[in-house]
Amino acid sequence: MRWLSKCCCCISLRTGSLVACAWTLFTAVLMISLQVINIMSMESLTSYQIKQGEIKVKSRTILASLEIVFGIVLAAASLLLSIAIVKERRKLLFPYVVGVLLYEIFDFSSLMFYFGKGVEIDSSVWIPDAVILCINMYCVLAVLSLYKEMTKKERWTLIHQMDSIES
Repeated sequence: MRWLSKCCCCISLRTGSLVACAWTLFTAVLMISLQVINIMSMESLTSYQIKQGEIKVKSRTILASLEIVFGIVLAAASLLLSIAIVKERRKLLFPYVVGVLLYEIFDFSSLMFYFGKGVEIDSSVWIPDAVILCINMYCVLAVLSLYKEMTKKERWTLIHQMDSIES
């Protein structure tokens, strides 16, 4: 039995997974853009700003670079998800699930890194981050439900083929 029978209570899992694909692609492109701007702005920091910062510029640059890498991975996983849905290749759904889960682990870890360093993080940062986490987990749930639906469909097709061979 799959976890969801419909996505958002009214659309098919296939359509919902395509929406998840578009959402993840959008957030990946946004994440890459923001982190590129972040790295570029670090180059123009004054020596006073560097001394007063709670986290070293090198650490921030490494975290931003990792975020860019994860953005590229999520964009690639989203494109692979769209191919998996259109071509009905259920095993191609897994890179998306793994990519999103790994990104969320990284995102949570980097947030904990900032908290551990004593950086005061405004609620305008962590509340949207938490909302995006929830949306991404729902997207993963929709894609996993689609995987189960495709598996069930594939089994029924195989059973019908075997029945037609026996006839």
